[in-house]
Formats: sequence, C-alpha cells, structure tokens
Amino acid sequence: MFTHHASVDTKLSRAVERLLDSATEDGILPIVQAGEPVLRQRTVAYDGQLTRATLTKLISLMHSTMLEAPGVGLAAPQIGLGLAIAVIEDHVRDDEDDPRDIAELPFR
Repeated sequence: MFTHHASVDTKLSRAVERLLDSATEDGILPIVQAGEPVLRQRTVAYDGQLTRATLTKLISLMHSTMLEAPGVGLAAPQIGLGLAIAVIEDHVRDDEDDPRDIAELPFR
C-alpha cells in the first residue's frame, strides 16, 4: 500500500484506537464541530504509523461515517485526527437535469 515502511507509533496508535472505540454501535464516528483547532492545523502524512488492523478499522469506520454525513468524502481531521487520510466515494446519478458529466468514483 505504501512504498516504504515507517515504524508503528504506539502512542498515536493507542489514541486512534480510543477514537475508534468512541464509534456508535452502527460504526459512526463523531464529527468535530466547525472551529475545532484540528480543522485548521497542518496534517501529518500517513507513513505506516498505525498497525494494519488499526488502519483497516479506521478506514472502515470513516467510510461508515462518511455515508451517514452529507457529501462524498471524509477527511481524518473531520473526526479529530490530524493525519492526512481521507475516504471518498461518489456515484453516478441519473439526473437528466444536471448538465455536468460526472464519472463514478467507487470506494476501494
């Protein structure tokens, strides 16, 4: 998935696991409110700081959260995490009144 491997950041991994534990039974993470500092701070590039299991769960819960929120994507800062990770999914809509040509962007 990534070209080189950094070591797992145990402190960050534990913080992310606590965040993931805050998800609802439906797998929805809390979205931070406008004005939260994390939304204005520079993110840290993801470079293998999380275990594979934690990253997989994070992506899955971000995807579930994104589907419940308006829009076509969700960035980690929106759930209070300062990592440069985002999930995006958009589907072609049958809307004859929309003159734009929109290509499907499936989640993977």
